[in-house]
Parts: sequence; structure tokens; C-alpha cells
Amino acid sequence: MLKNAQSPEDVLAASKRGQPVMMFVSIANPSGEAVTKQFSEKVSQFWQSSLFNNHIDVQVYPVEDSRILFMFKEGSQAFEARNFIIKQKECIEITLEGKSMIGAGGRKEEL
Repeated sequence: MLKNAQSPEDVLAASKRGQPVMMFVSIANPSGEAVTKQFSEKVSQFWQSSLFNNHIDVQVYPVEDSRILFMFKEGSQAFEARNFIIKQKECIEITLEGKSMIGAGGRKEEL
């Protein structure tokens, strides 16, 4: 499996196979309204079901209204899930394995 690794990230994903991995996601409401518990639950449930439809098993836990913990039993799946979530307009930032990345919702340009 490591022979097929094309990047350092592939090696990291392969090294997490069979291990639990946590990923933290900070979210915002694209409409500009405050993030509520209900909004956070709606977004996290939608993402969880979308990932499940792609055969990625993940447990979701709210940490704060605007922060969600994703727990993967199969750690290598966290990297594929990150690639999906980071493109969502509600995602501001993802922290996975100590590395933070800005999501689609965090790339707003100031005037």
C-alpha cells in the first residue's frame, strides 16, 4: 500500500488505516446569521449522511455551536471526508492530524 503512495498525504492516510482519527470542523452560516445549535446539527447530519452514502463511517459530536468533532474508526477515511467537507460553503476551517486548512466558507474576500 505504501508503494502506491503518490504524496506525503497518501503515506499519512495509509499509516492511519485501522486507527481512530479525530477531525475538527469550524462552521459558519453562509447567510451571515449566527450559528445556532440547530444549524450546526442540520449541517453535521447532512455531511454525515453524505459521507455514509460514500461508505465512510463517521460519528459526529458537537463541541460548540460553530465547531464539530468528526470521529472516524477507520482513520484513512478521514482524508477523503476532509476533501468533501472542505468544499462545503459552511466549512470555515478543518483541523486534521494537527494541520489546519481553510474551507470554502473561510475564503471570503474583504472589500
